[in-house]
Amino acid sequence: MLTNELNDKLKETLVICDLHHQRMMFAFESIEKNFPLTESKLSRLSDIELALFDQLIYRFSKLQDSMGTRLLFLY
Repeated sequence: MLTNELNDKLKETLVICDLHHQRMMFAFESIEKNFPLTESKLSRLSDIELALFDQLIYRFSKLQDSMGTRLLFLY
């Protein structure tokens, strides 16, 4: 059984992971029409679409980091 402290850390980590996932999915759904990404499509992206690609990549990376460092090493 989880201790209260460990349980609290798990809940906090899941909240953080969920936030990264939500933001990542918002970005993906906003730029989904560009997939599969081609050189032609890439050259025509607006600044906002590029920012959404950046957000997707950043949040994916943060989600992986959070899962790796926070979920796998709770003990």
